[in-house]
Amino acid sequence: MKRKEESQIEEVYEFSVDRYDYVIDFLNKHLKDDVKLIEVGCGPGNVLEYIGGKTSIKNLYGIDVSEKALALARKRGVGTYLGSITDMAFVLNINIKFDCIVLGAILHHLVGSNRKLSYIRSYKALRNSTLLLKEDGYICILEPIFEPSFIGDLIFYIKKFITKFTSRRAPVFGYWNNIGAPVVSYFSKSSLLNIIKHFKDFEIINIYEKEVKRNFLMKLCLVRKRSDLTLILRKK
Repeated sequence: MKRKEESQIEEVYEFSVDRYDYVIDFLNKHLKDDVKLIEVGCGPGNVLEYIGGKTSIKNLYGIDVSEKALALARKRGVGTYLGSITDMAFVLNINIKFDCIVLGAILHHLVGSNRKLSYIRSYKALRNSTLLLKEDGYICILEPIFEPSFIGDLIFYIKKFITKFTSRRAPVFGYWNNIGAPVVSYFSKSSLLNIIKHFKDFEIINIYEKEVKRNFLMKLCLVRKRSDLTLILRKK
């Protein structure tokens, strides 16, 4: 993940694309070039640009809450929608149905005042995403996973406490390892699957888990396992 300074008012982040190789392989095997794909939380569109370069898919769209990020995405040839995936009224105003929806490391950023409400926001994001999908369409979910499950609680409440005193990051052993902003609500594998099981019209057709080497901070916080989880869901 690299940080891209855009102004003193707002920072736009380009997320690492290497985690998408499994999704790229799936798209090349299952989708043709005339399909429509949309990414939720697309940021400046670099992931969509990567997908377009690695597959034959050319009808690429993105949703984000940042107009600044979407302006950069449009320069990359991406069709854009400004709004939040948790807002059903916004989603219902999108008059296109898509063959594939990508939610890459976005669900853990949909935080509420506590962990339960954060899970509910993630559920709403997935529910609203299904409204944009064609029959037999696919949802690709990528999320960083932490085990055991209490680690997600620990990170959430520590970050929430620190942000009472500062809106800045509080780095520990590196910029991306921090105990400050942003507040995040990480999943364990089972907690994410527990949300997905509520969608009876969908089946999980692929699960891919890539373990990530734990750094010193993770070991210090008793993280037993850290992995990147990719789930491919198909609408029945």
